Amino acid sequence: MSPGPTATPTRVPVVASLELPGVVCSAATQLRAWVETPETFPVDTPARWMLRDGADRRVDEGTWVVRDGVILVPFPDNQPLVPGDYALDLIWDGTTMARSSFSIRSDAPTVTRLSLHLVPGGASVSRLPPDARVIYLGYAFEGVCAGAPYWITMRDAVGSVVCSDSGLLATLDGTGEVACYHDDGRPFPEGAYTVTLTLMDEVPEVLGFAVEVEPTHVPPPPTPTATPRPVVCTPLFTAAGLAVGGEAFRPLTLFDWYTQVVYAGSACEHLLPHTTWRSTWWHEGEMIRQATGKWHGPSEGVVWDSLTGQVDSPFLRSGAYTVTLEIDGEQLDAGFSIFAYEPQVGSQAESPDEPQAEPPSTDGVEE
Repeated sequence: MSPGPTATPTRVPVVASLELPGVVCSAATQLRAWVETPETFPVDTPARWMLRDGADRRVDEGTWVVRDGVILVPFPDNQPLVPGDYALDLIWDGTTMARSSFSIRSDAPTVTRLSLHLVPGGASVSRLPPDARVIYLGYAFEGVCAGAPYWITMRDAVGSVVCSDSGLLATLDGTGEVACYHDDGRPFPEGAYTVTLTLMDEVPEVLGFAVEVEPTHVPPPPTPTATPRPVVCTPLFTAAGLAVGGEAFRPLTLFDWYTQVVYAGSACEHLLPHTTWRSTWWHEGEMIRQATGKWHGPSEGVVWDSLTGQVDSPFLRSGAYTVTLEIDGEQLDAGFSIFAYEPQVGSQAESPDEPQAEPPSTDGVEE
């Protein structure tokens, strides 16, 4: 009688590398890991990831297969973790294939410097001569989430925007500088100016200076009258972007699946210096963001806030959202939705975080 077939021993698949950011900001709610596997690694091989704290206790876990590419690790309840050391394990059939460690910082996002310069990288000054044609606005920051947005704006004495710049910060700590000038090369008129830097959810950092021959006292903002007129605002809009003056650019209520930022705002009149505002955002009934601030502009303008993804998860989740903006005690409400990612039929599934082929356009319905 011939012997039966011999069973092939089960072998643990090999993982070439498991890469994580070495340091994560204190406000992060997700983590992304990059996995490198040999070409012989079966694309349907099931595995688990497990997030552990510094004491090697399980924090959370989930499933992963090679075809998924990167591992998206959401933190429990979509909330930041306690600062400290952590590790991510990749496990197959009870055996740890790879481990990588990272730490979460304890310091909050902070603007450590907002300064004025006559030349790039030069010494800080408090005023500029009347013949100045270029102004350099310098800033430094610490503890931000990589990919977090920033906005810097310079206004004249009546609140008109002279120049502005915005973008995403690529590092946890760093510096930046913005050149401000008139397109026709004319010098800046004499008078008082204000620079405002907004970083993530923090209250804006404000710097005042003057263009003048000799240092003079910059008059404080006018004192509100005893019976100020009530603030009047338009209905709350949601949009894919903002114009230089804060007006809605592409106001929408339906957004594509690859949306990374949504703006909500309202054009208001009778605003006073330091008028307070508060925003609250919900996703599918769950509160996901709150922010507060104070108005630092003229009596008319757009009060706004934004909801952005993180560098570890840049695209906002699909589903229904609600946002409220309370301005000087008056609450405005708006709703919008983000389409779910749907891979093309007949093609290999792809990660929505790294799209290689976009689905048919589903531009939101403009309001």
